Amino acid sequence: MTPVQTAFLQCQRMVRAADENRFWASAFAPAAARPHLFALYAFNHEIAKTAETVSQPLLGHIRLQWWRDALDGIYAGQPRQHEVAFALSETVRIHALPRAELDALIDARESDLDEVPFKDVTALEAYANATAGGAQRLALRILGGGATHEPRSEEHTSELQSRE
Repeated sequence: MTPVQTAFLQCQRMVRAADENRFWASAFAPAAARPHLFALYAFNHEIAKTAETVSQPLLGHIRLQWWRDALDGIYAGQPRQHEVAFALSETVRIHALPRAELDALIDARESDLDEVPFKDVTALEAYANATAGGAQRLALRILGGGATHEPRSEEHTSELQSRE
């Protein structure tokens, strides 16, 4: 088994354990897309679990910065020695995933560290669109759907900031 295959298999195992719904939904995707969906969903899990795995917000910011730096390496063609980063690197290369959309997922998860309730339903919807919606837009690209809907990131960023 090649290092890339091993990384994809680790992502598949992670998604199966952490996000069963996306794991089983991916089972219906074309076989060639499945490893890439698992890489995306493993990345999503890694950043989504940040707030619940750290004891202080500062540690969460450090962890999310690690992922921003990992994306720097991925887009420079030098992924970190981490199974999810390595698999995501291959997925980015093959499917030309936009850096801005991956960064937006990290940015949205940063708001989890604040522990501030949503101001209103609009702010909650913006959060859902930025997190789960962002992951689904990237999955659509992997499945060949392209950019059928461009997220209004400025609008969602301002709505996320209105949580305070």
